Amino acid sequence: MKKSEKSGEKKDIRHPGTVTEVTPDYITVKFLTESACAGCHARGVCGASDSEEGSIQVRNRLGYDYAEGDKVDIVLKRYLGMKAVGICYGIPLVILLVLLLYLPNVTENEVVQGVVCLAFVALYYLGIRIFRDKIEKSYEFVIESGNN
Repeated sequence: MKKSEKSGEKKDIRHPGTVTEVTPDYITVKFLTESACAGCHARGVCGASDSEEGSIQVRNRLGYDYAEGDKVDIVLKRYLGMKAVGICYGIPLVILLVLLLYLPNVTENEVVQGVVCLAFVALYYLGIRIFRDKIEKSYEFVIESGNN
């Protein structure tokens, strides 16, 4: 058991993976993401479990010395994961709720209210798409040896 697990601290987000490509600037790691159902003991009976293969490019700022085929862990600080959830789900929810409470004072037409709500959320996601490079820079993945 790791020290952070003993003391009750929140753990970082980790995914075991395999290095698939190494360049001077980036290291590409392939990993398997699983839903909560995929870890359930009844997944064979239920049929709702799923897992998906993904890959991520980690900037090689720290001078990682890995080769293709090495087993590694991709690590993201937990607070950055929560920040991503807030950006993707929390803020759009607040936009929807504020507009749903405010728009009945402006118009009684529910179709117009719904379209305006969807338009504002779509504009929000478009803004995320436009500024994705800037947002991406605030998320730093770290590679650790798979033996840890």
